[in-house]
Amino acid sequence: MSLEIFTSDEQSFAQYTLHHRIPKIIDGLIDINPLYAHELIKLRNSIPNESIKHLKAENTYHEDINNTISSHNYHWNNAPFLFIENYLYHKLSETMNFRNNRFDYFRHIKLGDLQKKSDKLVGLWQQVEQICKLNIDESAQAILKLNLLGNMADLSQDKETYNSQANNTLLIDHSKECTRLLKSSTRMDIILDNAGEELFLDLCLAYWILKKTSTKTVQLHFKSIPYFVSDALITDFNDLLCFIADQEGLESLARFLSKNIAMENILYSDDEFWSSGLLYSQMPTPLKSLLEPSELLIFKGDLNYRKLVGDRYWEHTTPTKNIVNYLGMNAVFIRVLKSEVLVGMDKNKIQETEDRSWLYNGRYGIIDWV
Repeated sequence: MSLEIFTSDEQSFAQYTLHHRIPKIIDGLIDINPLYAHELIKLRNSIPNESIKHLKAENTYHEDINNTISSHNYHWNNAPFLFIENYLYHKLSETMNFRNNRFDYFRHIKLGDLQKKSDKLVGLWQQVEQICKLNIDESAQAILKLNLLGNMADLSQDKETYNSQANNTLLIDHSKECTRLLKSSTRMDIILDNAGEELFLDLCLAYWILKKTSTKTVQLHFKSIPYFVSDALITDFNDLLCFIADQEGLESLARFLSKNIAMENILYSDDEFWSSGLLYSQMPTPLKSLLEPSELLIFKGDLNYRKLVGDRYWEHTTPTKNIVNYLGMNAVFIRVLKSEVLVGMDKNKIQETEDRSWLYNGRYGIIDWV
């Protein structure tokens, strides 16, 4: 098996994240949260050289994290990248007392970004209305590619390494093959990534699914804690619904969403597993049982992808189905590349260069399926 990505890997995106992106995220919270500033500064000062402290054992997933820390004596600068990133957001949740006050300390960032994009969202909705006029095969491919563009938006990324305005090139484009799955499934589940613009396009995808196919139910799956800055919580969903209802030019979408949520054609839930840090091959039985009636799982974004295939330096030509065969369900992966993890590639499309920034600079995306 390929080597796991560590924060100690020289000149890796993982190492850059530890030294630059993570401190910047914590500094942003220190500036606006004086009540928790002391603890946040302690956390900030422990990076990158100190050992990782145990979490309060608030749930079984925290116990898993603590057991891993005890077993390996991890330090910030020598630990698996995915483990460190997940730990960070659980540590922030603990520090900011989220379990008790339910205050999303990234909400102001997400709301501010949403307000800036009101005109853009109206324009995207107009594109969706035009896509719905196409025949089903053309329409399906177009809506998947438009949905991918929503994953460009990511408030945890650093402008020095990531261009959210880049012209995105598809390295894997199985949108045509995915059309059959979109047309034939009576229930689909979307495992979400970012709030704001991406969540808006996910709701547009749900609109398209319910309007253009025989699908009866679309289930949305949210994170349960503030996670990777802009990952979508149910509170973000509610904020977005209010925004859509008040926005001129989105009236028809607002009516459709309101009606279909009331009719339970659009369902939504959160689960602690989605932000647990565990790989999706470790999914607990109750959640598996919830997903089993679904005929298509749509996994959005980079983090879901990393948890599906494992955060490793895979050979890029490794067949996707060989890694995620544990799912046992039809699945589509829609993702803009934001980390050094990629499989399922045609060898002729691989970038032959020592500069690995193409794997995380936002210029490339995939629509893959199994």
